Amino acid sequence: MAEGTRMQQRRAVDSVWNESEYILAAGELGVTTDTGIIKIGDGTNTWSELDPAFGSEFLPILGKAADSNLLDGIDATGFLQTGDADTNATADSIAKRLADGTLRVAQAVTNDDAPRWAQVQSEIDDRIFAAEDDLRLQLVGRSVSANFTLELADISKLVLASHASTTAFVTATVPLNATLSFPIGSWIDICAAGAGLVKIVGAGGVTINGFPYIFPGYGVSRLLKVGVNTWFPMPYGDHHQQKKPKIRVYQSGAVNYTTSPAWQGVAYDTTDTAGTVNPVSEWFSIPGTGLATARRIVVNQDGEYRVVMNFSGNQSISNYSRIAKFTADNTPGETLATTSGPTTRNVSWQGRLTATTSIGGVQQSVTNTEAGSADSTAVNGNRNDLTIVRVGN
Repeated sequence: MAEGTRMQQRRAVDSVWNESEYILAAGELGVTTDTGIIKIGDGTNTWSELDPAFGSEFLPILGKAADSNLLDGIDATGFLQTGDADTNATADSIAKRLADGTLRVAQAVTNDDAPRWAQVQSEIDDRIFAAEDDLRLQLVGRSVSANFTLELADISKLVLASHASTTAFVTATVPLNATLSFPIGSWIDICAAGAGLVKIVGAGGVTINGFPYIFPGYGVSRLLKVGVNTWFPMPYGDHHQQKKPKIRVYQSGAVNYTTSPAWQGVAYDTTDTAGTVNPVSEWFSIPGTGLATARRIVVNQDGEYRVVMNFSGNQSISNYSRIAKFTADNTPGETLATTSGPTTRNVSWQGRLTATTSIGGVQQSVTNTEAGSADSTAVNGNRNDLTIVRVGN
């Protein structure tokens, strides 16, 4: 077999070359046999005056680096060598993959260590559980039972407002932007968790555009900031709410209604506190003369209302019962609804009423004096009462 042509270059150890006056011809190669340095002659300069070929930008497999000054004396032990079969990383070597391609790491001790998968999974689980705990805490920001002012910590959280009074509000006050700057777009959920109502009010200069009331029975409204000092409450709906604004009045004793005048206001004289949801007369009020004299209820806000009247009297007397508007002098005016016959004892009406409208029950005795009895459930559930419920805006 042909072996080709063997080529050999001029060669010597580094110390001999450095003392030699021999001048390599132009293009002639010289090699140091102990350090692996190669120089190319130029026909003029001696070995010590020539620069290493390729700038010595290489490292040998074994032995010392070609340019020990440049590399600050680092030798091959600081680099992975082909002859290193150990896969365990040490202080002066790197980890090698196993024959199956896997790379093993030790149990991590510090944050800079590469962790094992079990450690990674454990850390993930810990963070997930911690995040869930944080989320649970954040869903309900705080619980209150008295008047409160919104705080920055309430943003994107739920405030539970729980109190039992049906004659007073818990007020949620929105502060002026100059006092407390909520970013525009911020929202806060407020829940009326108890039997009492919540009313959203603005500090001086703050506009609340929308329905400011939150009804009890876990009614919820989301309060959204839409301007510098403008907020928009968005009720989540009232299908689940147990109480709406209403007033119930009744006749506490027997009263005779004569045939003259034909139409007479029913003598309701008592407000049923338990059957009334009307904090600080927000939706309904009684004229200053009192219910027994005025015999009318004033509606304080525009809205949709349902009125139910029950009359309990002498069943043998022919009479009519009516729901009517009343004038300021306590006399019946426009009829809203009337019974279908002279012996029918209850009537209801639903429709829209404007603020300041007065509503009352009216009794007409057709043939004789009508004996109106006290409100009672003793006889077939008969009542002598009037109830007005606000059913919507």
